[in-house]
Amino acid sequence: MALVFQHVDGVRCASHSRHPNYDSRREYSIPVNPDDIIQMRLAGMAWRRIAQQVPRTDGGTGINHDILNCTGCLRQSQAWQSAIDNFWLREYGFAPPPEAEQKRLNYPAAPPVPQHTTLFQVNQSIQRPDAALVEALSQIAVANLSDAMANLNTMDSGIQALTGSCICGPACTAVTTTGDFLPVLKALHAAERGDVLVVDNQGDPDTALWGEITSTEAHLKGLAGLVLDGLVRDIAEIRELGFPVFARGTTPRVAGRGSLGEVNVAVRCGGTVVHPGDIIVGDTDGVVVVPLRKAEAVLSRAQSIVDHEEILRKRVADGVSQVEIYNLDEQFESLRQAHEE
Repeated sequence: MALVFQHVDGVRCASHSRHPNYDSRREYSIPVNPDDIIQMRLAGMAWRRIAQQVPRTDGGTGINHDILNCTGCLRQSQAWQSAIDNFWLREYGFAPPPEAEQKRLNYPAAPPVPQHTTLFQVNQSIQRPDAALVEALSQIAVANLSDAMANLNTMDSGIQALTGSCICGPACTAVTTTGDFLPVLKALHAAERGDVLVVDNQGDPDTALWGEITSTEAHLKGLAGLVLDGLVRDIAEIRELGFPVFARGTTPRVAGRGSLGEVNVAVRCGGTVVHPGDIIVGDTDGVVVVPLRKAEAVLSRAQSIVDHEEILRKRVADGVSQVEIYNLDEQFESLRQAHEE
């Protein structure tokens, strides 16, 4: 049995680029003792959290010395220590350097882990945006917000409105193991009025993590809606209730309630990273994630785009074509000449 992860496409950290077998598109696997199920889950959650949260000294993302070094605080057993050592030997050609050598090479030190730290976190309290900021963003179309962020932080087209037409609110997040919605129920319990529940289903295509009863509870709590990277059921009853649900589709298959997950941590939904408290905005075009720390700037940029489009709309209504507005004849001719040279 192996734990598999993949480098972020296009990212070449210095240590790997020097290795003759480096390939940014390649999947790397870490062997995990198949008899140690607890250790396997620990490893899986550890690597997911490391890849999302551990900063790199070069400002990039993906797996490099920074992240590998941080696994020192996660070596909870001989099997895990062996797995990490094997990875270093296979991919770097040498074992993890001793602490003295790591200091000499200026490797980042592995942070100490407090005794109370757990890899399966349920965070009840998160930072939420100002209500006026959420209200202002709710007045702007998702397409304009996506334009303001240059198409970044935009969920893929598979996440669509199944009920309702729009949502806007701070994210309360959950990540599950495939086919289990115990963490979803924990997140629903932790969510507050106005929140949007965002669920990372780890790509499970076969089971529903949401239905009529969960929608009823969420509706009574005053949640703004649900964004689920997965499937739901009881869709007719949810539509009748009027609770907004954005997801990939429906299935009658019910999920279990017997596996661990996390609540209010960084998750991936619709191919986009969502942090607790980020502002989720959805309409009939799709869903965007407005990072909390950038929300004011995104709002300002989006409002400028709305103003520009209003001017453009009036000129088109007056009979001016977009070819004339943007001087596209000249641009087309320039492109044609460049192609024919």
